Amino acid sequence: MVLKTKINVVNISEPRMLQANPADSSVIRYYETKSNMKKANFVERRHGPDFRIKFMRVLTIFAWSILLLSLLTFEYARPELVPGYAKYKGLEELFRAEWDITLSNLLFSELLLCCLISVVTIVLSQTRLKRATDRQKFNQIFVFIVSITACVYVWLEILG
Repeated sequence: MVLKTKINVVNISEPRMLQANPADSSVIRYYETKSNMKKANFVERRHGPDFRIKFMRVLTIFAWSILLLSLLTFEYARPELVPGYAKYKGLEELFRAEWDITLSNLLFSELLLCCLISVVTIVLSQTRLKRATDRQKFNQIFVFIVSITACVYVWLEILG
């Protein structure tokens, strides 16, 4: 008894038109073969996050925490809003109309610390990127941009 099987060999170097029929198994086989060849050339030697990656994650969480803390400091440092009823009754002098200097200085130092931490994480991340598939973390850049913008605002508008 002789079994005859038909083997389809797919040559991925040969360009050909692929049909958009999902029932066509040759299209599926073509892309499976192509992805398997890419995986065959790639050797993954990483075994998970090392100390530097974990340290950068902790620093990023710390920077976000300081940024949230600076939002609370901003809330208490800014001038108090005078409600309409207080204006009607003439009680505007009971509300603070200027920035609290001690809290403004604390706000500025919190924002500077957040900038410094985000710069450190960006530099550590840049030295860590080695492969073409590695990318810079968006969180680190976003925290830096927000903190430097807020720092400039506090310096020019409040302390200046």
